[in-house]
Amino acid sequence: MMKRSPEEGGWHPDGAERAEGAAPEAAAEGLPFGDFVKTPVFWLLAGMILLVNTLNMGIQQHLIPYLTDIGHSSTVAANVMGLYLGMTVFGKLVLGSFCDRKGLKAGLTIFTAILVAGIVLLFGAQLTVFAVLFGVVYGFGNAIQTVLPPLMTVAGAGLAHFALIYGILTIFQTLGSGIGMPLSGYLYDWTGGYEAAFYVYIVLAVLAVLLGVAALKRARFKAS
Repeated sequence: MMKRSPEEGGWHPDGAERAEGAAPEAAAEGLPFGDFVKTPVFWLLAGMILLVNTLNMGIQQHLIPYLTDIGHSSTVAANVMGLYLGMTVFGKLVLGSFCDRKGLKAGLTIFTAILVAGIVLLFGAQLTVFAVLFGVVYGFGNAIQTVLPPLMTVAGAGLAHFALIYGILTIFQTLGSGIGMPLSGYLYDWTGGYEAAFYVYIVLAVLAVLLGVAALKRARFKAS
């Protein structure tokens, strides 16, 4: 499967002449960043990415403190964290396949609902069975954080300038991560627990799916 050079795979540098008789490749379609940033789709995607990463990092970075606060040992808390991260890998595979078959809007809506169900399980996580279920359900639904943003970027902007546009959208991932971690800490200090943060993150998840669906309704390069 490995190729030692692009030529072995039949690829050529930009501007190089192709082999005689080779069919010309179709140019990728897409908006340049300057045009895409002026559309609602860019800002709807940016908002969705920001909110999803805010809630994800707000939960992930405070999960072990929360579980130990409500009576679990550090070993149980660490195992739940490992389960959640492992289920995210499985969720990515399933979400990608699901979107191929059912479309991006269906994948976004259903997997966000799964994510919210996982957050709800945290309210009963004093019971080990609910803590474990959280790891399974939330980890599975959390695939939306990484699988959907690039696919939705292609749907909204096309492939021609995907690398630049998605690279800029990842700035909003970083911003969301930077907001979520201290937000959970602030709400914990203010209320004496993490429950207020979980309510906030449920609201953010609902807002994120609304922004995402609105972006996909305006997508022009791929059926969604």
